[in-house]
Amino acid sequence: ALAYVNLETDREANGTANLSFEVDPDAIPDDLEREDVRVMRYDGGEWTMSGVTQEIVGEEHRAGLSDMSSFAVVATEPGTVEVVETGGLVDWVRTGHETTVSATVRNPGDRPANRTLTIATDGDTVAERAVSLDPGETATVEITFEPTDSGTVTLDGTEIGTLSVGEGDPASAPETMEEMHG
Repeated sequence: ALAYVNLETDREANGTANLSFEVDPDAIPDDLEREDVRVMRYDGGEWTMSGVTQEIVGEEHRAGLSDMSSFAVVATEPGTVEVVETGGLVDWVRTGHETTVSATVRNPGDRPANRTLTIATDGDTVAERAVSLDPGETATVEITFEPTDSGTVTLDGTEIGTLSVGEGDPASAPETMEEMHG
């Protein structure tokens, strides 16, 4: 924790409290960023981010707390976004047309998490999609891209299938990788 604050006020206990503060960059551990500084509140015998809204405006951190309990300013490890399932990749797409891949992602942690998902064909990035999830949230996102070449498609380095790109109709699509590359 960067700081613990026990707030005393004559304000109603069930009212929202807003606070603004700046963090000395030297107080943040070297492997973390300003965005990793969070406000947590003490509730029911544990520290939680539930009931806390937060944003960074310029150099200032702004937080809203759902009640006037004790709170701490902490530098947290970034949350994680896991890919739990992929789907929707077609076998063939006409040159110059787009296709879409779906990915079910979840944040298993107790902190908000961000991740950029990357679609690549034979190692060349063809699309990216930023994903932001709240703690415990699961979502399905679609990533649309226009493939330029046939090849193996990956999502963040994990193979999700093979895609053929060509002219004409799917009936004329090659059957094997050897036929795709001549």
